[in-house]
Amino acid sequence: MRLPCSRLWKLKKPFIFGPVGGGQIAPKELKEFYLDQWFAEQQRSFIVQYLTQFNPIVRQTIKNADFLLFENKETYELCHRIGKPKRVGFALSSGLPSEYLPVEPPTRSISTTLKLLWVARLHPRKGLRLTLQALAEVNPDVNFKMTILGDGISKPYIPSWLKEFQLEKKVEYRGQLSWEEVKQEYLCSDVFLFSSLRDTFGAQLWEAMAHALPLIVLDHHGARDFITEDMGIKIPVTEPTYTVRAIARAIEYLYEHPQKRIEMGRNGYEFAKRNTWEEKAKMMCSYYKELMLSQKQMA
Repeated sequence: MRLPCSRLWKLKKPFIFGPVGGGQIAPKELKEFYLDQWFAEQQRSFIVQYLTQFNPIVRQTIKNADFLLFENKETYELCHRIGKPKRVGFALSSGLPSEYLPVEPPTRSISTTLKLLWVARLHPRKGLRLTLQALAEVNPDVNFKMTILGDGISKPYIPSWLKEFQLEKKVEYRGQLSWEEVKQEYLCSDVFLFSSLRDTFGAQLWEAMAHALPLIVLDHHGARDFITEDMGIKIPVTEPTYTVRAIARAIEYLYEHPQKRIEMGRNGYEFAKRNTWEEKAKMMCSYYKELMLSQKQMA
């Protein structure tokens, strides 16, 4: 959890805290995809929702920060219940070095096979089983292949899941690859799937957008707040059957509309360009200059 917690305000200097996340809660409607991890997730949710307000350092940070930056609406709402921030804004703590982005958005040839990519730690909250269940619902006329990259505690389940959903010929698990190999997978794919059931945002989204990939994301947490509809398709988080079908329909739509994929990918690329570490440093400097100027005028 990353919640406002610092004593730097005691320095009596202009104090900006954030961007901060951690206030997001996993949707109970999709708890079945947590497998045996749901009880631990409930414990975390209880701490965030009910115990955080009793942390005096969190309260003092919210009260004394001159400017609080949040990574998603849930964290903002949590902190607003705890205290009354003086000034708030929204920004992301993750980003990319400018040299990671290609000079121009990569171009892709349109083929008869839609190449999907899923990258994450293999943990239940990353929603791989949700994604695989959705793939099983895709219209058989849609020719797709999906590659899974990552490692973690859910790895042993993958063979049985692929067999259960009859995806052995459509999905390939390649394990944990090197940085350069993952970059190549972004370049060779057509669509990026991000199915985290709880995430502040997701560094993989930056990487995918840097390579001009259109996105399919769940419409909650940081992905909801920063990914716009011209960068990808946002899936409603409701009861499991509806969410699964909505992911399947999104895949079908992007398969049938290759030009839309290109447009979304280019929009995501431009968004990633505006959020490199260099641009974030400029943004923070401007916040501090503005804050110092306003305090000087009030003195």
